[in-house]
Amino acid sequence: MNQNLKKMISYYKPYRAVFAADMLFATLSAAVALTIPLVVRYVTSTLIYQQPQMMLRKLFLIGIGLFVLLALDCYSRFFIGNYGHVMGAKMEYDMRAELFGHLQKLSFSFYDDAKVGQLMSRVTADLFDITELLHHGPENIILSVLKIVGAFVILLNINGWLALAAFAVLPVMFVFAFALNKRMRRAFQQNRIKIAEINEQIEDNLSGIRVVKSFANEAIENEKFRHGNDGFLAAKKNSYHYMGSFQAGVGVFTTLIQVNVILAGGVLIAKGMVTVNDLVTFLLYIGVFTDPIRTLVDFTEQFQNGYTGFERFQEIMNIEPEIQDANDAVALTDVKGTIDFENVSFQYKDNQEKVLNRINLHVPAGSYMALVGSSGAGKTTLCSLIPRFYDVTGGCIRVDGKDVRKVTLKSLRDHIGMVQQDVYLFAGTIFENIRYGKPDATREEVIAAAKNALEIFENIGITCEEMKDEKTRKLIFTNEELKLRFFLAKPSDVPTYVEYGAADIGIVGKDTILEEGRRLYEVYDLKIGNCKMCVCGPKEAKEKLKHHELIRVASKYPNIAKDYFYNKKHQTVEIIKLNGSVELAPIVGLSEVIVDIVETGATLKENGLEVLEEVCPLSARVVVNEVSMKMENERITKLITDLRNYLENKEK
Repeated sequence: MNQNLKKMISYYKPYRAVFAADMLFATLSAAVALTIPLVVRYVTSTLIYQQPQMMLRKLFLIGIGLFVLLALDCYSRFFIGNYGHVMGAKMEYDMRAELFGHLQKLSFSFYDDAKVGQLMSRVTADLFDITELLHHGPENIILSVLKIVGAFVILLNINGWLALAAFAVLPVMFVFAFALNKRMRRAFQQNRIKIAEINEQIEDNLSGIRVVKSFANEAIENEKFRHGNDGFLAAKKNSYHYMGSFQAGVGVFTTLIQVNVILAGGVLIAKGMVTVNDLVTFLLYIGVFTDPIRTLVDFTEQFQNGYTGFERFQEIMNIEPEIQDANDAVALTDVKGTIDFENVSFQYKDNQEKVLNRINLHVPAGSYMALVGSSGAGKTTLCSLIPRFYDVTGGCIRVDGKDVRKVTLKSLRDHIGMVQQDVYLFAGTIFENIRYGKPDATREEVIAAAKNALEIFENIGITCEEMKDEKTRKLIFTNEELKLRFFLAKPSDVPTYVEYGAADIGIVGKDTILEEGRRLYEVYDLKIGNCKMCVCGPKEAKEKLKHHELIRVASKYPNIAKDYFYNKKHQTVEIIKLNGSVELAPIVGLSEVIVDIVETGATLKENGLEVLEEVCPLSARVVVNEVSMKMENERITKLITDLRNYLENKEK
């Protein structure tokens, strides 16, 4: 627990100034609450016995002072409610980013067992409760402790016997609270588990809803959900039982404090040891005193929720990736692509049977190899071992003679292209998926691109009505009559799909072809999406290009930039890879020039830049898989010929 608390406290570090201010204003708010009963006591015990004129003058000054205190209290509450909450939101942001980043690092074996619904619960609900605790917890403690201690000191100064009567109940109350605290913690932890299970079940059902409906199994799913929901309700009932007992008990104890003060005050007044004014002041302070006790009661529930959530958060953060770089790992460079399996064996965790047993395989660089076998034979597993999604349990795998466990994961995976068995559809519409490759594309550009592509194919007799539905979320479309399948992919992935034969034909921009450098045939220029790849920058940078100075070049297309400057201009430059807003680079001094796509040049002009040199013209191109061109030559040639004839006739 101590370790978890230390880790939890560490999230305050970036926001120390705001946290200190938050605590300061919490202290001021508590001070205001403690001051007002003293003012009442002064008015009732001293001021009312003075001359009317003097009394009115002092009341006026007291009124001004009270308004100042109220204004201070108002701003203190505003700061706590506003900036304090923002601080909590930022800590939630930090933790969510840390958790998400950690999830990206975890190995495939973790996701083999993990449930998406449970992980989502930890990323959302758990983190919210944690940040509510991190924000409100210190405030509640500061306010409560200051009010309780301050009230106790003041009450002792007024009358010690009444103070003892008020505080005599506290030890019993704290023993009671401590006794129930552990049970409440266990109950709330069970709540978390049940909530995660419900989320998992809902996510699983909704993901497979088409299967459910296909088998008419709605009743079975409802029964499964009812069983899980019953478990959740039972856990809630148990936690609320303890919480209700806790609140009821503490409520009784706080009321007992008031009862003790009234009874003790009556006795002391009868004996002449306490004045009525002191008893009234006492009763006012009892309110100041009991409110923070109720706050601490509520804080107990908040702490249980938040700390239980943090324990679940730490469970994930403490999981180390099974696949990591070795201490002596080196970068994989100058890759040819020869792959060797040497007595490779593999079995999944907690599985007694070996999926692969002493496999020996040699794949020469530049060759094609097909793995054929029944479902479950180990084809996917074998391929997953090469990029180290899993590590072999026996033998070794070598790339160009180097054990894959002895090279860095990033360098290894950077040199491996994989086309997954299933095409992933991102949440959203076809419109959004088309725009995925160019997030800043306008609606008109997306619609025009879709219509151009569909129009061309429809005019050569290739139709697919499903693709016209803007709201569909499908990525794969089939025309059974023509024996054709269409699928949508991110532009930068199209050359990969085509090179590896997942697609026979693809349509992609020339910029992507040049940047990816894949092995495929570029067979036809569609003359759609015409633009240029250019060297751009401020006007004064043109001289540096003329004199072949050593400069820095920023670009989303480092390979194109490198080829242009090194092989065509024979100019030595430093290439800087950027992913967006490349125009910013020369403005802030990151680079002298940029290499980017230019259509109208409007964005360049708005940022004080211009086209300095043209690298190459760009447009949409038809690309074909090398093997498919040989195996399906007649069919592919006809399609390309039909495309060419249509476009040439359209131009006329």
